Parts: sequence; structure tokens; C-alpha cells
Amino acid sequence: MSVFDWFKPLDKAIDVVDELVEDKDLKNQLKAEIQTAEIGLRVLAEQSYIAELNTKTMPKIDALHKMARSIGSWINIIGGLCFLAYYSSLGNEITLETAFTVMGLSSPQAIYNYVKGRGNPTN
Repeated sequence: MSVFDWFKPLDKAIDVVDELVEDKDLKNQLKAEIQTAEIGLRVLAEQSYIAELNTKTMPKIDALHKMARSIGSWINIIGGLCFLAYYSSLGNEITLETAFTVMGLSSPQAIYNYVKGRGNPTN
């Protein structure tokens, strides 16, 4: 959920106040408070975004993390295949359901890496 999605309920709250509150002074006061909260949220969102952009990273640590993700993925997949090989060596039949279950349990890291992508290339 994006920080900017927080503004939608505030806009709806202003609409609700317009529809339900009959006292003009109270309506204006409530709308002003909601708009003040919205401005505060926008400032907070902007500050957190700028803070995130200014965060210093360590290229060697980032590279190590990316390598570890890939290596972890391969270890999980190879581990799942080894388990299937061991399971079949015990005389058990490997059904499609068994194979999907084992590989599904052993490959979340690979799925995460696929979805996450390669990241930004360093210059």
C-alpha cells in the first residue's frame, strides 16, 4: 500500500461531512481539520520519500545480498530435487502432486527472486 493511498479515505471523509453534517460552522470546522490532516500526511510522505532517497547503501553489502539470494534459490531447488530422488530411491512413486508439493515448498526463494528482479545495475 502506497502512502499516497492514505489520502483517498480523507477525500471520502470530506464527502461524507458534506452530505451528513447540516450545521455550516461544524461542517467547515470538520472539513478544515480533515484538510489539515491531509496536508500533514502529504508532508510526512514527502519527508519519508526524501529520507529513503538519501539513504546511503554499501555496494559490497548489496552485491553480497544479491549473490546470497541467487545461491539460496539454487540450494532450495537442488534440495527439493535431491529430496525427490531420495524419496523415489525408497521405492515410493513420485506423482505429479508430490513433485509439485516438494518443489512448491522448496522454491519460494526462487519465486521471490523472479518477482524481485535483478535490481538496478551499478555504474
